[in-house]
Amino acid sequence: MLNCYKLFILCGVIGMFLGSGCEADTVGAKVGTTVDSDSNDNTGGDSGEDTGEGTDNDSGGDSIGKNNDNDTDGLYSCTPGQPLELPVTVRDFKKTGDNTDFQSGVTSVGLELGVVKEQLGDDNKPVFDVQPNIYYSSFGGAENFTQWYNTDPDGVYNVEVAKTISLIDEGNSWVFDSTYFFPLGLDEGLGADDGDVTGWNDDETLRDQPQNFRFTTEFHMEFTYEAGQVFNFRGDDDVWVFINGLRVIDLGGIHGPEAAEVELDTLGLTEGEVYPMDIFHAERNPAGSNFRIETNISCFTPVAID
Repeated sequence: MLNCYKLFILCGVIGMFLGSGCEADTVGAKVGTTVDSDSNDNTGGDSGEDTGEGTDNDSGGDSIGKNNDNDTDGLYSCTPGQPLELPVTVRDFKKTGDNTDFQSGVTSVGLELGVVKEQLGDDNKPVFDVQPNIYYSSFGGAENFTQWYNTDPDGVYNVEVAKTISLIDEGNSWVFDSTYFFPLGLDEGLGADDGDVTGWNDDETLRDQPQNFRFTTEFHMEFTYEAGQVFNFRGDDDVWVFINGLRVIDLGGIHGPEAAEVELDTLGLTEGEVYPMDIFHAERNPAGSNFRIETNISCFTPVAID
């Protein structure tokens, strides 16, 4: 454990040499910054770089790994110029399944904030916040939501697939950026649904293509806090980011690409200490899928969560 901690400190020093790389316009978490609706709207389609259909592509800061054993022992690469590889648990759902949150009748409604509680649950998963007289139009309730980030051992309502994504070192920040985010192939998980195709794209070869929509992604890792660290997310649909167990980004709902930013200096963290970061995302509605992470945190250690 002591050797691992020393590695964390080393990575923090590397991060100081890399610089911040993320200019922040506000203090604290900036939630719900609307992105230009002309680009890669989840309700209308995609444009931008092609990452292919369930394949690897290292251009443009975008790389999705194939199946892996989700081995989280040891420290992932924290070397300047080398990708930060993060394991991700992907769970595939069907529009014909019992969970109405992923059925074809659920359409874009825009941001729905406060759907999950500010504190992670004891199982390190988000908790649906049931409130009297509050109705969320794209959520079927706590029972449905429990299925999002818990694997069905019988493989009926979802199937789990292990993947990795690679954050590319862009000099002052680490970036994963996909405007065509489909980590699962057509036959992976529960398989693609008939009729689920991509929308508009500047590259006409990417329009009207069948893809495996309707999935969730889940990340768990640790990092060493250093002053000046920033974390940005942009994408669709739902995303919640927790640091030290507290919600710092809240972009719930079925919507086009939305962006949020958090300056870690505002969170009351202690410099040099190790903290958990947990990310939960869902793609629930064709025809677009966007996912972008940018941060100047230069080192993460994956953490295994059941």
